[in-house]
Amino acid sequence: MRYKRNAVPATAIECICPTCGDTFGISPSDLADQNFCSRPCYWRWHSVDRPCPWCATVVHSTLSRAQRGHGHFCETACYQQWRAKRARERLAERFWAHVICIIDTHCWEWQRSRLPNGYGQLSVVGAGRPLRAPRVAWEFEHGSIGKGLFVCHRCDNPPCVNPSHLFLGSARENSQDMLTKGRVWKGNTKLTPDQVADARARYRFRKVTTVMLAAEFGSSKEAVRRAIKGERYRGI
Repeated sequence: MRYKRNAVPATAIECICPTCGDTFGISPSDLADQNFCSRPCYWRWHSVDRPCPWCATVVHSTLSRAQRGHGHFCETACYQQWRAKRARERLAERFWAHVICIIDTHCWEWQRSRLPNGYGQLSVVGAGRPLRAPRVAWEFEHGSIGKGLFVCHRCDNPPCVNPSHLFLGSARENSQDMLTKGRVWKGNTKLTPDQVADARARYRFRKVTTVMLAAEFGSSKEAVRRAIKGERYRGI
């Protein structure tokens, strides 16, 4: 496309710009490839205006970029937020597809991978380690979980992920809840090999304390500490 301000020849043909409607003269030899009065009019004609999928700001993009799937978002921040939201939606679809409802108890039981203690777990790309199914269900319904809090069950059914059966509690509250329901005996629960490996991996990065682990596994703080230090369960 040539848009040079040359002198209009005497044999010029009068044309109307399809973008702005201005009349301009053009040489007969350029009529086939120059139908616009200026380059901005050419690009405006070959552009696409559409709202940003995240903030609804009108985005101007060329037709060629739109055909290649580019130019949807007004800025990178909008794309990143939209992508994070879409990832959460896909995770929710994947998560609830593996849950069934038990009519008698109204529990929503997790049907995929479970820990030895019955709690479900879910592998997520980028998470680093499997996520506990009850915690994922709580975050879907109520948002993020505060630091140091546990997701406890009112129904006393570890595979259950029904948000109405879950509540948040501290390590002490979680331990007291288990003792009240008679599920564990204080200090007498033997750790399984999976629990020992899990405790060592999580404690290595200081994500949990021995008190939190003891409450989660139904064991004593001293037993968990000895397992982490290798004083017990050395072969694991």
